[in-house]
Amino acid sequence: MTLKLNDEANGNWWLEIGENDTQIGFWPQRIFSGGLNDLATYLDWGGEAYSPPNESGLPQMGSGFILSGSVYEDSFCEQITTINEAHDPVDAGDTEVIGNENVTLPYGVRDYPDTGGDLRHLVSFGGPGS
Repeated sequence: MTLKLNDEANGNWWLEIGENDTQIGFWPQRIFSGGLNDLATYLDWGGEAYSPPNESGLPQMGSGFILSGSVYEDSFCEQITTINEAHDPVDAGDTEVIGNENVTLPYGVRDYPDTGGDLRHLVSFGGPGS
């Protein structure tokens, strides 16, 4: 999934998905006061596993397995990029995972800033739950 600034002249944002960049969301520039109206200085994202109140235990996340470090077993997001001032995609750099080291839940997150292949910047996640 990608978030693109397609209309540089007007500053509108489009949410596009898939190889053909199918447009599934639109935000006109006029609804932003700062933030997305200007250039960002950092990017945050995160995840959450949810279990309904009437179910006991913690749900699986991703593939449901402890992280193995293999894209054949772990769930992952690939080709993580940002858009620079010239509106060109740039691999996200200077990244870190925050909060994972103190988590006692049965989940994990790993950040691979440069895999050197087609996947480029990769974040894997998952866990068995309980």
